[in-house]
Amino acid sequence: IIHTDSLDMLNGATILADTFGDGNAGSIDITAKSVNLSNGGVITPATFGTGNGGSITITADSVLLDASAIQAVTTFPADDPNAAKGGNILINAGSIDIRNGGQISATTTGSGAGGTIDLTADSISLTGDNGASGLPTGISAASGQLFGDFLAVGTGNGGDIVIKPKNPGALALTITDGAQISTATFGSGNG
Repeated sequence: IIHTDSLDMLNGATILADTFGDGNAGSIDITAKSVNLSNGGVITPATFGTGNGGSITITADSVLLDASAIQAVTTFPADDPNAAKGGNILINAGSIDIRNGGQISATTTGSGAGGTIDLTADSISLTGDNGASGLPTGISAASGQLFGDFLAVGTGNGGDIVIKPKNPGALALTITDGAQISTATFGSGNG
């Protein structure tokens, strides 16, 4: 649990809540006026075992991801369909600004279902770099993931993306310069 006026994560700074066994990963709960991730900052709960991934909850006035990521990942091929589920990402903010290869993603490359991305905001701005970084900018939920020329295929179902306004009918959503919102599947799991 992090409660602060400003959370600034720069140059590869990372907050992790991972599991490599059968225990569930912990959750990440951040409350701040501003949450700023730049130049490779990462917040991730992940499961690399049969335990379920933890969730990320961020409550802030503003969230900035500049060439940085908030990711919920599950990779383990378990026999039990209720095992190794990905964590959820919940962000409630006045503004969410994702740019220059920044990402919010929930991905499964294993048998567990991917987590849900749930964003509530007054404004969401996605500004890509028109492919200059080689990284997609945006919001994605997927079963499977492309890493350069390598494709990791999952059998678990991809998660959902839910975007809603803080005040009914008042969401300003801007997507420019190659940014995207996507759900996808690269394997046998549903997108």
